[in-house]
Amino acid sequence: MRQLKELLLQQCLRDREDKTFLKPLPPSTCRRIIEEFAVLVPDPVQKLRFLNRVLERYRKTLSIYKLSPPFQETVVRKLAMDEIERLCPGARKKVRKLIRQGTISAPRPTPWNIYKYRHSIITIVMAALVLGLGTGVASFRNIISPTPSVTQESGDEHAEEIYGLVESPDEQYGEAPDEGNTKVANVSPLPGGKETAYAPESTDNSFPEYIEEPIWLVEESSDRELHSNGLRIITTFTVENEPRIYYRFPRDSDRLPTEADLSSKIVGILYHASESDIIDFIPEKNQSLKKYSKALLKYVCRNKFYHYFINRFGQVFRVVREDHAAFHAGNSVWADDENIYLNLNHAFIGVCFEGKAFEEVKSQPGGPKLTAMKTSTINEAQLISGKELTDWLRVKYHICQGNCVTHGLVSINPEAKLIGYHVDLAHGFPYRRFGLKDKSRCLLPTITEFGFSHDSYFLKVFKGHVWPGIGYSEEHLRSRAGIANIPLAEYRMQLNRRFTRWFEWQKKQKEDQSKDHDQICAMAD
Repeated sequence: MRQLKELLLQQCLRDREDKTFLKPLPPSTCRRIIEEFAVLVPDPVQKLRFLNRVLERYRKTLSIYKLSPPFQETVVRKLAMDEIERLCPGARKKVRKLIRQGTISAPRPTPWNIYKYRHSIITIVMAALVLGLGTGVASFRNIISPTPSVTQESGDEHAEEIYGLVESPDEQYGEAPDEGNTKVANVSPLPGGKETAYAPESTDNSFPEYIEEPIWLVEESSDRELHSNGLRIITTFTVENEPRIYYRFPRDSDRLPTEADLSSKIVGILYHASESDIIDFIPEKNQSLKKYSKALLKYVCRNKFYHYFINRFGQVFRVVREDHAAFHAGNSVWADDENIYLNLNHAFIGVCFEGKAFEEVKSQPGGPKLTAMKTSTINEAQLISGKELTDWLRVKYHICQGNCVTHGLVSINPEAKLIGYHVDLAHGFPYRRFGLKDKSRCLLPTITEFGFSHDSYFLKVFKGHVWPGIGYSEEHLRSRAGIANIPLAEYRMQLNRRFTRWFEWQKKQKEDQSKDHDQICAMAD
């Protein structure tokens, strides 16, 4: 406690020297809360950074949220919890435990809930005001001039769409709208540019309560594992590959990565479908199903394609050990709030479902060889096992839901700058069954960060019903180009060049690593 007060005093004196005046501190009750949370940061440097961040954010918080002591304490508690989580990922769970033990004081329920859901409350209030005002204006206008009926003679070519007689793109897509998540990716502006007015809400990377509790290994034998959430993993076929190591590209900068950006951390889950031939899932085909599934599993293990494989009976097999990379993602791009990832083989866990969502078709020369099926062949047993596996991996590696995505949404053609090189699970994936938000409605980093596009072949594969995130991303790109006062085509080319620079640099780093590895092996021989 004395060390914390000394750090606070030093920071105040430093502010006085730098600013020629002393910045006001929060009330004593708020400082006590900060002291309680600071116990979780043992390193003095990190502790000072924690204090600086909480105090600075408190000063910037709107005065309306600090009108009364209970709300002042609530604001400080929320800021302290956010900063602790940022410095020590996973600390929220420890905070809850310390609150139950009495080491950290519990928040007051009413102000805490009001502040926590303040944005929703403000939105509801504003919507009610707008609706009330709109109803009043509409009534007044109806008295003066009644609304004419809409007919084909009205000349309004969009009348049917306006009045709901034509399906919206979301309805055509066949996925129920994800409320509050239509445009969820938090896309930073291109370095040197301004944030677009179209910027969507930040991605909600919080964890549902049901997976904040630990999921642990209950039993382990030579060939299988049982986990507390019911997950059973068969380990007989596990193989090794190359250790994980990759560069993170900072999202808010145009610089190339440095050694400090090297990482071996698992940050996401990438879902795949085997897109292999499928035997009818009926009792009469039981032996054929088992035989074919086992042959497919051996093929996957031989080529080290994925980390996990889930067959049509819902059995989960570990293929490549988790701390090693698997060859599952190919050329791919995804991003979270902080980093862009160009090497998902190393950064993400690959999970493959035996099944398919696309089928081969006969077409004219130049036509698509594949077309989207109405429904995927992934069955209920696979969905249950897939969710158990997802929950366990998210708890084990603290993976945010924003980094749980399907292969079809991240796969690219780097030379042609096109999305959708592979399309497995690119449509109809049941994100909600996995406790995830629908990534087909997110802004796509391939478009917003690198200016990628899609061609007519891509549209034909999806029968014109591509996922909504493409349209949102294109709109976002146009908005940015307008703010920069640059033609859209030129702005897209700038983003393309940014990708090429990063992609070629990463490719060279990989080649250099391979040469060094070969030299070491030669010396060892």
